[in-house]
Formats: sequence, structure tokens, C-alpha cells
Amino acid sequence: FVANHHGPLDINTGGRTGSGAVATNIDNVINRNKRSGDIVIFGGDINADRGSQTIRSLESRGYRRRAGDWVDHIMTKDGLNSSSQETIIHGTGSDHRGVKVR
Repeated sequence: FVANHHGPLDINTGGRTGSGAVATNIDNVINRNKRSGDIVIFGGDINADRGSQTIRSLESRGYRRRAGDWVDHIMTKDGLNSSSQETIIHGTGSDHRGVKVR
């Protein structure tokens, strides 16, 4: 199961509802839509850095951060427990660098 999210601004605030609620809502939507046995791959411009409450809350719910660059992250849950390699891609034509994990 693959899910993408674009997080609220300001960075590391969780927006109007707060970081904990953002993480809870992400997890609830994924759990409602994935099937039993699915491996979850979750990523996007979360608008939260690695040490933020949003990321820590997702990790406490079983998400494992695989790669990231500032506020952009790729996480997994329910599988893919092997080690991973991260590559940051420059010159994407965006205001964000690309994040690749394998």
C-alpha cells in the first residue's frame, strides 16, 4: 500500500490541529484503506523535519523512516525491515530535492 501526504504549514507545527493529530490522521487513513498483510510505503513533503513531533509520533505508531531530506520523508510500516540506501537527487526543477531509497 502506497500513500503520499503534503503536510501543513508552518514547518514542524502540525498546522491548526497540531503534530500529534496530523500523525494520528495519517495513520488512521492508511489503516482504513490498506488490506491485511499490506506493506505500507508512505512519503511526501510532510513539512516536518526528522526530529519533529509529527515524525516521532509516526515512528511511535510503527513507521520506520527510510530516507529524507529536511521535510521530505519516505517511511515504511509492516514490512521491508532490511537496511536501505538513501540518495538525494539535486536539480529536480522543484524547490525540493528528490529523495530516493532502495
